[in-house]
Amino acid sequence: MKRRKPVDQRITIEVDGQPRRLDWIAENKPQVLAKLVLGGGLKDERDPEGNTTLNPSVAWSALYKRGWTRQTVFDKCKEWGLDAGILGHIERE
Repeated sequence: MKRRKPVDQRITIEVDGQPRRLDWIAENKPQVLAKLVLGGGLKDERDPEGNTTLNPSVAWSALYKRGWTRQTVFDKCKEWGLDAGILGHIERE
């Protein structure tokens, strides 16, 4: 049976006009994933064909693998010009 690559190596999104894998984005431009997650740009839904889609869990997983936590993302939000939104409420509890 053929093994599939990890999801963060299969899914790509366009960054600066180039398709990039999630693992590359989490390593080099984590603010892009943070903006997608915090901005509500990702939905938890299944692709009709059963393919893995980019959803909040997948994005957070890619960030976690690179050493980012919700707290470190929250701490960087101001520097990146992002509104922490609900993440700010979660971290204060």
